[in-house]
Amino acid sequence: MITGSTATEIAMGASEATFNMDEAELRNRVGRWMGDQTDLALNTYRTLYPKAPPSERYFLIGSYLRTTRMAVDQAELRLKKSGRAGVRLLLQVAHTGFRRPLWQSAHYRDPLRFPQHRQSL
Repeated sequence: MITGSTATEIAMGASEATFNMDEAELRNRVGRWMGDQTDLALNTYRTLYPKAPPSERYFLIGSYLRTTRMAVDQAELRLKKSGRAGVRLLLQVAHTGFRRPLWQSAHYRDPLRFPQHRQSL
């Protein structure tokens, strides 16, 4: 089994306002997901990604909660059933430098859908 996700999965289709959010909006949005764990999440991601703007930390936190965690859960369930054999977890992190929704996510680098990027992987 191979499972995984991209670190900024939820950037696909994000609005320009989301890309330009400030710290207050980041706290507000993450607070909806994390409740009383908001400070812990924000401090953790600020420590891990000190140069990341609020929007990038939003994409990282939201993507983990919505997609990456599910991939990890699937891999852990498979490991419990079959041991280490046959389990691979892939977390693709693409630092594209682009600040537009399509290019922030690593999906554009999928060699099956975008063969022009096959050699860069």
